Amino acid sequence: MSLYFELLTSLEIDSPRLIGVQAGRRAAADVEPSPEVQRLLFTANEHYAQGRLDEAVQLLSEIIRIDPIIRVTWYTLATIYEEEGEKEKAIQCKIVASHLSGSKQAAGDWADLGTESRYAFSLSFREVLRLY
Repeated sequence: MSLYFELLTSLEIDSPRLIGVQAGRRAAADVEPSPEVQRLLFTANEHYAQGRLDEAVQLLSEIIRIDPIIRVTWYTLATIYEEEGEKEKAIQCKIVASHLSGSKQAAGDWADLGTESRYAFSLSFREVLRLY
């Protein structure tokens, strides 16, 4: 099961911004994090900067549980997964972040993701071929 699917199905989304509201992509991209989420983001970034990636991932996962439409959380999580060599998880986090982007930024994000995905999966295919 993909990380993307796991995250979306496991989230207990109780944010009033998401219940019964038809928020467009622009609205999601412009959302200001709550003070609690800002504090958690600051702490997660401190952990990341100090190389404590496991703690950063735990905090970022908590932020996603609290408020899943904050893009920077998904991008930071993607960066950590890239550093850990988990390309598929990184790409999946970027896909979620791109869904939350405003329409002007989303086009560039999707183009970058397409290139990145082709490169990541072509390397995996070459690695498989070397085994045989």
